[in-house]
Amino acid sequence: MGPGRSYTDLISLSSTSAGLLYEAGPEYQADASIRWSVLTEAQLGARSAARGTA
Repeated sequence: MGPGRSYTDLISLSSTSAGLLYEAGPEYQADASIRWSVLTEAQLGARSAARGTA
C-alpha cells in the first residue's frame, strides 16, 4: 500500500457479531497502531433498523 493508505478487514465471528481489524496510526503511518474490535448486532441496532424500529 502507498503512503496515507490504511488496511481494514471485517470478518464474521458468528451470526450476530463481526470482528474489525484496522490500522489506526497517525497520518502517513497508519500501520503504527493495529486495533481489533468486536461489533455485535445489539451494539449496531441491526435488527431494529432492519425492521424500521430503531
